[in-house]
Amino acid sequence: MWLLAHAPNTLLIPGTRSIEHLEENLGAADVTLSADALERLDVVGSSEPQAPWCGALSEVTSLPMESGKPIKPPWWLKLWNKVFVQLSRLGVTLGHDGPALLTVPGRRSGKPRTTPITPMTVDGRQYVIAGFPHADWARNVRAAGEVTLTRGRKSKAMRTVELSADESRPLLHAWPVKVPASIGFMKRAGLVKEGSPEEFEALAGRCAVFRLDPV
Repeated sequence: MWLLAHAPNTLLIPGTRSIEHLEENLGAADVTLSADALERLDVVGSSEPQAPWCGALSEVTSLPMESGKPIKPPWWLKLWNKVFVQLSRLGVTLGHDGPALLTVPGRRSGKPRTTPITPMTVDGRQYVIAGFPHADWARNVRAAGEVTLTRGRKSKAMRTVELSADESRPLLHAWPVKVPASIGFMKRAGLVKEGSPEEFEALAGRCAVFRLDPV
């Protein structure tokens, strides 16, 4: 219940062996925790050093935007990315406007690196935005200048053009409207507080924005 309150996305992991226990687990989705209960559980979670995933989540959610410290992605992000990549390679999609796979050569290894990304279309052009400052995939894209975008079983090569901070502002302003799922993610990361378009626009120069042009 606590995890569901913090993350809108759920991942089913095999492990329950009986229908009775499965029904109990699924019942958590119908339970709503009060704000007071959530606050108490947050305190408990952040005080348990033996649970690294709690510590990672607490560190992300409590990081001040003005601190200038590196923003650490939530603990579940790598797991979710790996699962989504595997599902996508099997041809599973989340719709035309859902996440796609962005593949780019590693700037040091030269090996293909794949990450889920949600392209945003504005005035007929596609853009991708790095949800974290100094994200590895954004550094790779910056170095390569070309990526492969895959949705389901369809792939296409795209040239990338990184926008300046001033050019990024209107795109970042539109991001929470075009991709509303980004709001909760960015709030938990400590990059925005309310999730308003103005807050997203203020991330210009911190979060990289790339335009995708067909090759």
